[in-house]
Amino acid sequence: MKIRGIVTTMVLILTIITASTTTAAALSCNCSDICVNQSGWWHDGGALNMSGVPIQAAVNSATAGETIYVWNGSYTENVNIATPHLTLRGEGADLVTVAVADQGDHVFDVTADYVNISGFTATGATESGKAGVRLGSKQHCNISENNCSGNHYGIWLSASSDNNMLTSNDCSDNDKNGIYLPSSSNNTLASNTANSNGEYGIYLYRSSNNTLLGNNASLNGDHGIYLDESSNSTLRGNTADSNSNYGTYLYLSTNNTLLGNTASNNSDGIYLTFSSNNTLRGNNASNNYCGICLWSSSNNNTLEKNTANSNNEYGIRLDNADNNNISCNWVHNNTVAGFYLMSESTDNIIERNNIIANGNYSDTSGGWEWQFRNNQPDDVDTASNWWGTNNETRINASILDGTYDTNRGNVTTNPKLDGAVPCAPIPELSTVTLLAVGLLMLIGYVRIRRKT
Repeated sequence: MKIRGIVTTMVLILTIITASTTTAAALSCNCSDICVNQSGWWHDGGALNMSGVPIQAAVNSATAGETIYVWNGSYTENVNIATPHLTLRGEGADLVTVAVADQGDHVFDVTADYVNISGFTATGATESGKAGVRLGSKQHCNISENNCSGNHYGIWLSASSDNNMLTSNDCSDNDKNGIYLPSSSNNTLASNTANSNGEYGIYLYRSSNNTLLGNNASLNGDHGIYLDESSNSTLRGNTADSNSNYGTYLYLSTNNTLLGNTASNNSDGIYLTFSSNNTLRGNNASNNYCGICLWSSSNNNTLEKNTANSNNEYGIRLDNADNNNISCNWVHNNTVAGFYLMSESTDNIIERNNIIANGNYSDTSGGWEWQFRNNQPDDVDTASNWWGTNNETRINASILDGTYDTNRGNVTTNPKLDGAVPCAPIPELSTVTLLAVGLLMLIGYVRIRRKT
């Protein structure tokens, strides 16, 4: 009887073990090839493989072309991805947090091409040179919809990381830069947020042929978007507001195109130093210290259809900047001057701009002091601009040049336009003001057409 009881007990135990094994083997993973939770990882229909670092364990077990889906939860590990053509997809950045086990390493370190990472919060890589996501000189990766905050760098593309896509990531509140690209080319950064970082929001260093579309780089400790020795890139529709230094800064950078960007409430809005052959078109640089500044041999640039309004000092400033084409811009209501030229800024074309109500209105002269300040010994030709009035006395009274100070060159305004330039943008104004401005521009356009 005792033997029979022992046998019965053993059979029951084996039955339970078999049932448990069958249950474990029945785990589903319909959403991808490999699934991960806080306990481990498994293939669809396979058994759970227990692990203290389940994401890394899943990556190590994956083969090229597979997708790893990570369920909600908090994970503590450093994930190194060395398998190409691998996709890591978290349930959502608000649901999946990966915090570093070692602060001296990256949260996600990608050392293979064609890797996709999305849907994670990557945080805690605070030691110098460490990032939430780092691409180690890799190509054709897609990093999207992640939160990379609380690191030294949010996302870092190390040298020769080319042809990658960074889309809809939040890289804010990092110790240094939100997104950092040194010596990396042909990358696209679209709809990312890089706010409140210790230094720069988005920093391109010696990087060319990159495209920045619709990013927000605001409230950073230095510049919002910084191109340093970086050329042939396109910046379109980005916002760089309320940064401690410049909104968008180009240093030793050439042949870049800035289209439809906004840079407001910064120290200076858009600032170029030693930067030539760039095109700035349709940007709004208002409510800064200086709207658009060309400094120190920033030559042969084109400024068209920009708005430089309500800046605390100057709308557009040229300092030792030559041969620039500045036309069809709206320069209005800047505190000190609409235009300010100094330090031998010569051979610039300044025409067909709407230069209106800059400086302070003088009851004595009837002019605005000052619409245009020529703080250099060289003469300046400003023919074919609209000064907000046809009264030549008032126009002349609005220009600070050799007429008032023999150390300054003279400013030529003739022939003047009879009305507002229709090619210049109209800023967002109140309805009544907008109608008045529109009527003013229409009258100017009709007068110009009659003359031609």
